[in-house]
Amino acid sequence: MQIVDRFGDWHHPIGLEAREQFWKDGIEMTSRKDFRPECTVQHVRLIGLNAAVVQVMVLYHEGIALKGGDRISPFSEIHTLFLAKAQGRWLISAQDVVQQSSSE
Repeated sequence: MQIVDRFGDWHHPIGLEAREQFWKDGIEMTSRKDFRPECTVQHVRLIGLNAAVVQVMVLYHEGIALKGGDRISPFSEIHTLFLAKAQGRWLISAQDVVQQSSSE
C-alpha cells in the first residue's frame, strides 16, 4: 500500500499490522460526530466477468472535524476503484483518489 495523504505526506506501510495501524491512526484523529460524506456513484464499467472500474464522487460538505478542534475545509474527491470478484464478493484491489479543485 502506498498513500500520499491530503497533507502531502507519503506513506508506505509494509505488512498487515502497519496498514491496520495507519488506518487506525487516521480514524482516531477525526471527530466522528459530524463525519458524513455524501457518496454518489458516477460511472461503472465492467471490464470482464470478474472485474470492474467504478468512479465515485465523495463530497465533504462540512469538511472534516479533527479531534482538538481543528477542521479540514469542505472539499470533494473523485475515487476511482478497480474491483475484482473473488469467491462471490467484489473486493477493492486498487483505488485512486483525486481531490477536485474548488470553484471558489
